[in-house]
Amino acid sequence: IEQVPVALVASLWPLQFARVRYAAASERYREALDASESFVRIAAFVDQAAWPQVLHLRADAALEVGDTALAINTYADLVQILSRPDGAGIAARERAARALERLRGGAAGSGDRR
Repeated sequence: IEQVPVALVASLWPLQFARVRYAAASERYREALDASESFVRIAAFVDQAAWPQVLHLRADAALEVGDTALAINTYADLVQILSRPDGAGIAARERAARALERLRGGAAGSGDRR
């Protein structure tokens, strides 16, 4: 992997992000989860730039496939990442915090201790 030019790898994240968005928009939620995994696993600086959008899509896809634990963890990560948001980040953090509160409240109310 040392032989791959860094500029080439960095330029591929928009394509991967587009794959996540299109899969989610097409209701192919498992594909969206698979495509978003690289943003979570490989935390390069360029991947971090897309986290606010990708993590929302990942959490939403997790809910659609019934993985509440992944959705809760992903929203919690997003709230933590956006600890000091500005601009559009403020709305993204508020949305994630509301979703996290709703999911945690639903999990506590149903006896589910995730």
